[in-house]
Parts: sequence; structure tokens; C-alpha cells
Amino acid sequence: MVVVPVYPVPVDALEAAFRAVALTYPRVNIVSEDSARRQIDVVQRSAVFKFPDTITVQFVAQGEADSSLVIYSRASVGIGDMGVNKKRVLAWLAALGARVEGN
Repeated sequence: MVVVPVYPVPVDALEAAFRAVALTYPRVNIVSEDSARRQIDVVQRSAVFKFPDTITVQFVAQGEADSSLVIYSRASVGIGDMGVNKKRVLAWLAALGARVEGN
């Protein structure tokens, strides 16, 4: 489990920043969106075999000026992932933090 921080930006800005970060990574596509739940599903495929990993992200307002997110990354094929999904979440959160702090 990874504890996600509260970011000092409104939820709309956090969602936009996350989308921008996620789409900078290779083989990433947004595959579904639920605006009522403020949730997106993203797929990133592995480099060699093109296996899909699904990442579900829900954006949560923490008042008017702050927000956070819930993120769940998992392999869609196979039994284990050799830590790839946790590494992805940590890398994406670090990139998101850098992007939000840079604004």
C-alpha cells in the first residue's frame, strides 16, 4: 500500500495534471472515463509482450483548494508482476508531485 498525499490544488487541476503525467509514459492509453465518479481507467502495455496492466484512478476533492487520488494498478494477465505495478504507481506519483509543485 502507498499513502497518497493531499495536493494543494483543486481536484480539476489534479486530474488534468495526472492525465498529462500518465500520457507521457510509453504505451499508455486512457480506456474509460466516468465523470460522475471522477474516475479514469488507463492501460499500459508491457514493452516486449504487450501485456496490459490496468490502472484505475479516482480523484477526490479535499475541500475547495486541495485534492487527492486513489490509484490501483494491476496486471491483467498472469499471476505476478515482479513489482512493476508498485514501481509504476510510485513513479507516477513522484512525477505528479513534481508537476503540481512546479505550478
